[in-house]
Amino acid sequence: MKAHDMQRAGNRDDGKPRMRCTVCRVLSTMPEAERPCGFIFGAAQSKPTPPKAVRVAHVGPANRVCQHAECGAAYCHPHPSSKYCSEKCATAAWNRQHVKSGEHKRKLAARRAEMRADPAALAAHREADALRAQSRREAIAADPVALAAWRERDAGYQRAARAKVTT
Repeated sequence: MKAHDMQRAGNRDDGKPRMRCTVCRVLSTMPEAERPCGFIFGAAQSKPTPPKAVRVAHVGPANRVCQHAECGAAYCHPHPSSKYCSEKCATAAWNRQHVKSGEHKRKLAARRAEMRADPAALAAHREADALRAQSRREAIAADPVALAAWRERDAGYQRAARAKVTT
């Protein structure tokens, strides 16, 4: 460990020069500046890295099988609730489950195109939306707790809108 290589890096608010180490980028006003250059403050208290799953050749009593449909590899699990052999498999499984592939967007675009082509289907769809909205309003009006929550939320929206207008 060596001493800091301090160089001027502008001025502080009080007009004095701001000094920064060119090696470890610590400012002279930081508590780390009292330590030798290269010291990482709080490194001794750092948390240990969590264990990662390790793929194995065969499935034994202590091993598991990856639950990602496209993988199915055997692995030694790092903790009891692990389901996937790697972060990559976990992400791919989540994306597959939550339809991140874009297929749902293509289906939605095709459905919208069909409705634009058929005015009667579009009218029926809009009418069904209106009926759903009306039944939702009637359900809220019938339930005093839901009505109070709706009024409180609406009042919050109105306050926010007034605050935007006045600022």
